[in-house]
Amino acid sequence: MMYDTWNGMALRSLGSLLPRALKRHGVTHDVDAARIIAVMEEVLFEKWGATARQGVKVKFFKNNAIYISCTSSVLAQEVRFNEKMLIGGVMEKVGGKVVIEKIRFTA
Repeated sequence: MMYDTWNGMALRSLGSLLPRALKRHGVTHDVDAARIIAVMEEVLFEKWGATARQGVKVKFFKNNAIYISCTSSVLAQEVRFNEKMLIGGVMEKVGGKVVIEKIRFTA
């Protein structure tokens, strides 16, 4: 890793400092959860387009589960039927560092 210097001090890139700072302040899980929510919304849109944007709301990520709400039982069934594919799509985009086991439904 190369460092530039400024007034005799080593300068590091923000990208190399950020993960350590997030971990130190205990917000790594929150950042991962926000990323999972955003990626799940992308995967849903790729699968169902505007229908997903209007009818499926990704609520939160907790205990290795993505919680969503659906405006119709038909959409809920589609999500349930495609659960493994949706989780696989999220895991592929996020990388293997976070485990997602299930999609749960909430109001």
